[in-house]
Amino acid sequence: MHRIIVAWSIALTLFSCRAAEVEEQYSLVGKWKYTAIQEQNADWKPVKGTYYETVVVEFTRDQKISYTINNVPATDPCQVPCSPRAYRLNKEDIAFTDWFSCPNIDCAPVSGWKILLLTNEVLEVARRDQPPHLLRLERVK
Repeated sequence: MHRIIVAWSIALTLFSCRAAEVEEQYSLVGKWKYTAIQEQNADWKPVKGTYYETVVVEFTRDQKISYTINNVPATDPCQVPCSPRAYRLNKEDIAFTDWFSCPNIDCAPVSGWKILLLTNEVLEVARRDQPPHLLRLERVK
């Protein structure tokens, strides 16, 4: 009987952890627009008037990423060169696993984002592999 209780407790714990990971991933799923950027040791600045203002990023449940630029789906890889198109999420970061490539552009794509804040409304991240550069995104309703 004791073994059954221990086995059941372990199974329940594993299931609970997996459910939390799935729930966390689904909180990322959806459309996000860039709202602010923070350069190294500076204040947050709105993205108004920059390229970021025109872009909406969508994270899907099947771990794909798509983009809309000026309200038009980006279908040409050269519209979003070097941008990630697939991801893997864990508790602390979003690892990018595939990128759009454009034959005319050489790039060093970002390998992922470290998650600083993830709520139902706000996503704040730090880009990995590059100088400190923070991005704030808000969920598109």
